[in-house]
Amino acid sequence: MKRPKFARQAIVQRIGARRTQQERVRRINYLARKRAQSYASPIRGPFDTKLRREVVPVPEILDLGQNRQATLAIARTCRENCFLHRRSTVLDFTHTKKISSAAVLLLVAEIDRCRRLAGESMLTGTYPKDKKLHGQMRDSGFFEALHVKAKLDGAEKKYPMEYIKVVSGDEADGRLARALRLKLLGPYDVKVAQEAKSSFFRSLSEAMTNVSQHAYPEDTLHRKIRVVPKGWWMLGHINKLRSELKVMIVDQGIGIPRSLPRKHTLEVINDALSQLGVIKPTDGQMIKAAMEVGRSRMRQDNRGKGLNDLKKLIQACGSGRLRILSNRGEYIYTEGGKERLQAYDDSIYGTFIEWTVPLQAILPFLEDDRDEND
Repeated sequence: MKRPKFARQAIVQRIGARRTQQERVRRINYLARKRAQSYASPIRGPFDTKLRREVVPVPEILDLGQNRQATLAIARTCRENCFLHRRSTVLDFTHTKKISSAAVLLLVAEIDRCRRLAGESMLTGTYPKDKKLHGQMRDSGFFEALHVKAKLDGAEKKYPMEYIKVVSGDEADGRLARALRLKLLGPYDVKVAQEAKSSFFRSLSEAMTNVSQHAYPEDTLHRKIRVVPKGWWMLGHINKLRSELKVMIVDQGIGIPRSLPRKHTLEVINDALSQLGVIKPTDGQMIKAAMEVGRSRMRQDNRGKGLNDLKKLIQACGSGRLRILSNRGEYIYTEGGKERLQAYDDSIYGTFIEWTVPLQAILPFLEDDRDEND
């Protein structure tokens, strides 16, 4: 018996829907495999039966630009071993030759989080063969984070950086920002009146405040990978060869792309995105949108707002660079108003801010920016 026409059509529609669903599932699985290949997979190492720890080989170069994936892979290894697998780990730096300042701060923050929340016995490390790197890890606070005693004394310094060790906290602290200025400027501080209060260090206090208020919402604190509530880590140094001042701050919060919708209405965000000409923004474009929102608020309130205050000083100095990494996005601002955006497949799981200015450019600005109440 021949089926009625409408019955045949219904069967064809069901078969078509089934095929469409299968194609959709195959496409989702394909994209998931493709993303997994580009993600920072954890680095595995041999298990030392005497130490009862996994010995993870650290790559030769750790850097958030040149070797981003390997750097994030080490951070992910620390997280997963400490919180998911409960596996004691030794980071083996024997063959490591270079660690950028940005990678130092990101990894020290990760190591500090793991040791504080998973247990001090869960994570430690070894020494690099390279003496220059050994001195950098000693002076930046890397060894202290690992609870490893440096072998070389200060006389072995063979690099042009004058570091302050990584400092951390969970609240905005203006006193810390001022102490940071004294430590960073060192002998240059005699050129700056003690009561000087720069936009640079005022912005650091603003960055701490932003972390405390927006980076760690209550509904995101209860996870398998735990966080230090409101935690931030800061590192600074002067490159004496380049006469350059650099300060970095990192947090392990939800990131600017996720915090922006919590801070501002959809109308305000869409207005900022419309200026960029995008509908479905990347994380890099969301960071840029956050800058646009802050710029409009700065015009309304006639004062600096966080990250835009950092841009303002770069403009005043006529030189420098502001770099923001948040989740899968990157935003770079340089003198002359040049901006560059980047989107990545892997996430740093937080926000990293790096600000670089020539030392000679910032000193006159510091001297002119006085505040009697400081």
